[in-house]
Amino acid sequence: VYDAMTSDRKHRSAFLHNEVIEYIMGNAGRLFDFELSNIFSRCIVPYPAGTHVLLSDGRKGIVLKNSTSHPLRPVIRILKDNRLDETPEGHVDLMKTHNLTIEKIIYD
Repeated sequence: VYDAMTSDRKHRSAFLHNEVIEYIMGNAGRLFDFELSNIFSRCIVPYPAGTHVLLSDGRKGIVLKNSTSHPLRPVIRILKDNRLDETPEGHVDLMKTHNLTIEKIIYD
């Protein structure tokens, strides 16, 4: 499923890797074996360090590090005026901040 969804097809363009991981994890236990989905998601890093992301509160940031047990909840450094926010508030651990999610990867 991962390979099929991340590949271009005649009828559609490929999905982004992080979107496919979220689809698989969202359907773990229903469409996919729960344990295999968890193992697989730890092998594929949806947000590698250095990835620019948009958070659900509208802030932009850069992924600093990932959690092997929770690949969709990395540590983020917030960007303020296109510069890294070095204040304590500029560091967001999504494992500890449950009301915040990554909306999408920013490519520009």
